[in-house]
Amino acid sequence: MPTPSQLHQFLLLPENRSADRALQTALKNLSQKRPKVVFLYGPSGCGKSHLITQAIREHRQQNPKLKLENLTASDFAAQLAEASDAGAIPQFQTKFRQLDLLVCEDLQALQGRKESQRQLVICLDELESRGSLVILTSTTLPGSWIRMERRLIDRCRAALSIELPLPSARNRIKLCRHFAQMIHEPMPTSVAEMIANHVEGSPRDLKSTVERLVEEAHRRRQKLTPEFTQLFLKRELSTPEPPLKKIIQITSRYFDLKVRDLKSSSRRADIVYARQSAMYLAREMTTHSQTDIAKALGKADHTSVIRACRKIEGLISEETRVRQEILELKTLIKSI
Repeated sequence: MPTPSQLHQFLLLPENRSADRALQTALKNLSQKRPKVVFLYGPSGCGKSHLITQAIREHRQQNPKLKLENLTASDFAAQLAEASDAGAIPQFQTKFRQLDLLVCEDLQALQGRKESQRQLVICLDELESRGSLVILTSTTLPGSWIRMERRLIDRCRAALSIELPLPSARNRIKLCRHFAQMIHEPMPTSVAEMIANHVEGSPRDLKSTVERLVEEAHRRRQKLTPEFTQLFLKRELSTPEPPLKKIIQITSRYFDLKVRDLKSSSRRADIVYARQSAMYLAREMTTHSQTDIAKALGKADHTSVIRACRKIEGLISEETRVRQEILELKTLIKSI
């Protein structure tokens, strides 16, 4: 099996090379205390988080004492709410003021959250005076945001802004072969071309399709031929996606829990893991938005789905048991 680092290796393409170059330069200049804000934007699944994570991982190996906070905008808002309830706003502010690097993703989630916006602007001001680096991301440009503080919009507009678009047809082929290689499954170019022509979405969509194709080939003891791939894609495109309700029911039953457990606010370890698995399966097997998935599981914010999927992806790459459980769940969901 490939190592976790191999599984998360990021493939540089023309669509993301400018963003990677900007991140590497900004991180390299951190020691010179030159304040900088980098703003990356692009659709969900285009690779913003993976690109940032890989760049930071490489830099941190050389700078282990780096003071870093990497979180979503919703996490920032949640921490602020907890600090407010505990009467610990000064401590919250101090924590962020001392950073060398702040990564705050999915800024669009702060729309309508006035106090969170205000505190983030204060944080950005402090980090600028400190000479720190700030990396911000969003699915959309600041101009499309509503109920957002003008100062925050202006900060993002003044930043080094770089778009991460969806990959071209040619690069979708490269991505398909890359994802197959990461799980040690050689993929003929003809098969990669076939997938790229059928799946015009994000790298995440391509990765999911490649993994399902390989799983199906292994289950049926077939080789990855164009003929088998064509049948697989035809079946995938013609088979209706499972309802969210069905995914939640099957997942709760599989883990010997009740649906209300998964929809509850319980932080019990087994319930959290089952809930995260259901979120991951819903994202992988349906076209529902992350917001829809979050609501179906009793969560108000789509970033709970983002965190859950990152957690399960990490466990899949590290633990055979988790890989097997997710595979069994997918089979159960498809068969009923």
